[in-house]
Amino acid sequence: MKNLLVSLCLILATLIPTNSFAGEDGEDDERRRRRRRKGGNVGLALNLAPVYNGVYSLNAEFGLSKNFSAVVSAGFLNMAVTSTVSGPGGIESSIDYFRGYMLAPEVRYYFNPSRRPGLDGFYAGVYTKVRSMATGDSAFVQFVNTTGNLFNPNYITQRYGASYFGISAGITAGYTHVWKSGLTLGIWGGLGYFFVNDMEYTETPIIDISAFLAIDPRSGLSIGYRF
Repeated sequence: MKNLLVSLCLILATLIPTNSFAGEDGEDDERRRRRRRKGGNVGLALNLAPVYNGVYSLNAEFGLSKNFSAVVSAGFLNMAVTSTVSGPGGIESSIDYFRGYMLAPEVRYYFNPSRRPGLDGFYAGVYTKVRSMATGDSAFVQFVNTTGNLFNPNYITQRYGASYFGISAGITAGYTHVWKSGLTLGIWGGLGYFFVNDMEYTETPIIDISAFLAIDPRSGLSIGYRF
């Protein structure tokens, strides 16, 4: 009996500290979980700035280190196109949309991020963007002289569409604020250049608008959540 009591005491003495430490570890795990929730290194945000122009985009950010992150922006384009021409044929107009997508990977450097949640404050970045979009076949309108003779013209109304593909590269700068709740607010701007800038038309246009698309201004006002 004495040996049995000694054995039970030894077993209890072994279990009590183990359970106690398990509880503390559980608390530490919960504390770490909350810390990650309030300052994780993965974030999603909606960019509200270009919506007025028919660009709807979502940004996903992945922390690489305390100062560096990788960002992928993906968006749907629904940009209005109004074409009006006035000439010998009178006044003609057409309204259509450039519809398509954009995808822009970016690398950001945060100059002085906080210890927690980090990846916040002022930053600068470099990006590249792929943009593809197209209109319907009657998005643009023009008058065409079928005779080619100014003294004996015959003007007709010609409607045509366009498709576009471009690749740009540029720089960005901005500021990101992260609340303890995990909510984020960001504002940023950037400028790039489309070194691939290809426009194709269903008819030969009098004015080629691809030159107006060579410069790539960017702006952002984003709200999101950091996981």
